[in-house]
Amino acid sequence: WFFFSSRRRHTRQRSVSWARRCVQETGTWDYQRIMIGTTIVSREIDGLILCENKVEASIGPAFQTAYDKTKKMLPKTKLQPSRHTVKIAENMFTHILKKEGVAFITMTDKEYKQHLAFSLLEELSEAFMGELKRRYGTESVNYRSKIETISKPLDFAQFEKEIISKRELYLDQKNVSSIKKVKSELDEVAKILTEDFEILMDRDKNLDQMGMMASKLKGISGDFKNSSSKLKWQYIWRNYWLLIALGGALLIGLGIFLYYYVFQLH
Repeated sequence: WFFFSSRRRHTRQRSVSWARRCVQETGTWDYQRIMIGTTIVSREIDGLILCENKVEASIGPAFQTAYDKTKKMLPKTKLQPSRHTVKIAENMFTHILKKEGVAFITMTDKEYKQHLAFSLLEELSEAFMGELKRRYGTESVNYRSKIETISKPLDFAQFEKEIISKRELYLDQKNVSSIKKVKSELDEVAKILTEDFEILMDRDKNLDQMGMMASKLKGISGDFKNSSSKLKWQYIWRNYWLLIALGGALLIGLGIFLYYYVFQLH
């Protein structure tokens, strides 16, 4: 814990010293060194801050103003889309990602790539879900309801170390872009391999199902043939029964006539 606290203080002091030097000497933000500002994890329904890694508050009034504006937005995040970006100042943007009743928010300058900002927030959301599982367990747990019962701010203050770790990784856009590209390619290969394997595994199953369907259709065809034959005779009887009856009566009459005629002759 002591080692982590010392490292975190050193990282924050180093970032702040860079920014202060830029502000004091040039009056501008050092976009090449610090392009990710304060990152906040808050409750979606009311904006209660669960954890934050504060950067702007220690740098200067302009960045403090941007930070204050972002904090004022927190209670309104429930009315916003699940992924959106807000221009909070002339050179500053706030990116917001909402998942499971939690809002993940980070501030970046205008030069920072938007998709990388949301990639950072996605990774933080996955890590925070792991934090929820460690705290509340994994069996039949409604994490949203658990989060809604939290009453004090910064209840997940320990999660700041995860924010600092991810932020340090994403500060170098070129490096993180290469990492994301390789990860994307590996995910695509894994997806293709999974799809091919599933097709292979399902092939025999599909063939068996086709054979069963063919046998079933053959049986249905035989039943249909028998039913057609019955319907044919029913149709003939329904439409020609009168003629058949008359023909039968004539045959019977003819037979009687021939019988008596022959009998009388003999």
